[in-house]
Amino acid sequence: QWSNTGGRIDSDIRHPLCIAAALQMTFVLVTRSKSLDVLENGSGQTRKDWVRRTHKWSLAAIKGVVTSDSPYAISSMRLAALKLILALVSIDQNVFSENGGCLSPSEIVETFSVLRGAANVDEEPAMRKLACHIL
Repeated sequence: QWSNTGGRIDSDIRHPLCIAAALQMTFVLVTRSKSLDVLENGSGQTRKDWVRRTHKWSLAAIKGVVTSDSPYAISSMRLAALKLILALVSIDQNVFSENGGCLSPSEIVETFSVLRGAANVDEEPAMRKLACHIL
């Protein structure tokens, strides 16, 4: 369908369900490999850069930077982002703790602030439940 439009497809690619699928795929790669090495792409940037970028992307998805008319799409995106953040933080802190980890202390604090907000005041019961379980 996109190829038939002949125009820009940026708005379609940034749809919350597309973002949810990308977040979920990243979550699966990270959790199956139990490593953050899968985030490196050979572009010359370090693993730390990619982990921090992925973390920022996940936080933006949870905070609702992307909008949509579909509550299901937004919910799917936010839940996938929450799962990915859990994987990133736990692997970063467990595997790389002796080297200081990829995420800075301020990024960890921001993560827990977002988790507390989701656990306490989020409109979606699934988000509240998962955030409470993580905390």
